[in-house]
Amino acid sequence: MRTSKTRMHQIIYALALVAPLTVWAQNPASPSGTPASPPAGGMSRDTTGTGTGELSSHDRKFVKEAAIGGMYEVEAGQLALKNASSDEVKQMAQHIVDDHTQANEKLKSIAQAKGLTDIPTELDSKHQKELDKLGKLSGPDFDRKYSSMMVSDHKKDIKAFEKEAKSGSDPEIKQFAADAVPTLKGHLSMAQNAKRAASGHSGTHTSALDNGDASQSTEQRSNRDSTVQGENTQVNPPETGK
Repeated sequence: MRTSKTRMHQIIYALALVAPLTVWAQNPASPSGTPASPPAGGMSRDTTGTGTGELSSHDRKFVKEAAIGGMYEVEAGQLALKNASSDEVKQMAQHIVDDHTQANEKLKSIAQAKGLTDIPTELDSKHQKELDKLGKLSGPDFDRKYSSMMVSDHKKDIKAFEKEAKSGSDPEIKQFAADAVPTLKGHLSMAQNAKRAASGHSGTHTSALDNGDASQSTEQRSNRDSTVQGENTQVNPPETGK
């Protein structure tokens, strides 16, 4: 009987050691010692990288519009290098092409790092139509149209970039916008000067024609006045007595 009781005690002791191991195997502990629990909703949260979901709608809109605007500035500038007649316009266009090409590459790099995959790679229909119209012009007509467009476009660009630099959510995109503003203001100043020069060329031509017409009219009036005056000052012959 004593042997049986001893064996019974050994079995109970062994079961007491095995039970905790069985429970642990069914519910393993986390590194902190507490049982691991599944994430809410059955999905894990990805905390690596800065994906699109972390960008505000305002930031995403800015990136897309800046990408299209940058491509448009480059393509319009390339047209100006071929179709413009003014050296001032061509110099402005070269600055715009160089600066916007560099800015476009930087923006593309930032967008890719943020996980944006839908960045435009070609112009939208609105900008393409404007570019097609511009491409039909050449010489002074092109100079006037292109410089006027660059004034208008860069005023809009400066406003949009300053807004992003002030109110954007992503620090890197905000910094990109802030860094671009001085360059855009330089482009605006060049465009305004080119526009005045192009308008002055047109105005001088018109003014010369107007002055010619005015001189001709003055000469004609002078001739007519002299004729009339001569007729009024003729001396009548003295009357002879009857």
